[in-house]
Amino acid sequence: MATLELKTASAVNHVIELRDGRIACGCFQGQIEIWNTESGTREMTLEGHEGEVHSLLQWSADRLISASEDQTLKIWNLATGECVETLQGHTDVVHAVCKAGEEYIASGSFDRTVRIWRMDSHQIECVSTLSGHDDVVYDLISLDGGRQLASASEDTTVRLWGVQSGESLGVLTHPRGVDHLVGSRDGRLITASHDKTIRMWNPETKECDRSIETGHRDIVGCMVELRDGRLLESSFDRTLKLWDATWTTCLATFPHNHGDIVTTVVELQDGRIATGSFDKSVRLWTMDVA
Repeated sequence: MATLELKTASAVNHVIELRDGRIACGCFQGQIEIWNTESGTREMTLEGHEGEVHSLLQWSADRLISASEDQTLKIWNLATGECVETLQGHTDVVHAVCKAGEEYIASGSFDRTVRIWRMDSHQIECVSTLSGHDDVVYDLISLDGGRQLASASEDTTVRLWGVQSGESLGVLTHPRGVDHLVGSRDGRLITASHDKTIRMWNPETKECDRSIETGHRDIVGCMVELRDGRLLESSFDRTLKLWDATWTTCLATFPHNHGDIVTTVVELQDGRIATGSFDKSVRLWTMDVA
């Protein structure tokens, strides 16, 4: 199934596709690797973090933001590979970073807080710290055109926030910790939990529209809504499942063929799927399921 395998220097925690078609990989030993997905060559390694890189965000054509176990976020120049700024303030692992509208980013940490940063060209500053979670924050996602933010936590909840007001807008719950969030094209919020379910929520009504009993033997670690509306998700039981566009029928279950758990699944611009793994590799492959 794999069409191209990229061997990274250490375990892969996160993969994103850059606007120019390359991919960036956040790795266990603190480095960020930039790869050409056509030639399969590593073009650049960004070094400066003193702990694992857990999350990546491309802010602009030439700026990449990384969140790390060293309690910082770093902003990188993608042309030169230089770190141009380090954002400090969290007191534990920074596990997630996401865009929050045109002027802001958000960071989520094991210190149980979410910080909102204003990305001014002259001075980047933390404008608010959102508190309310009772355990570590795993993931973040922007909603409603950047006006709202969702944060997922080990405390079994997803909290909704107003980005500019910092106001708590609601709480969604699973029986166990929630570790991954995706926004669907129709505006719903998709949550994956340690309870081995995936739930679809209406952010306006705060109601759960659908709950998928995945049938996995372990937690769902990552997922992506494909361009055709189908859902592809990966579990720590080392299998992938593909769901139809209504998210009610599992079309296929197949092994991901990595030597360890898959931490990220991404659909690339050219239609290939990229999976990053603790086995120190990223695999680029095409899916044959109609």
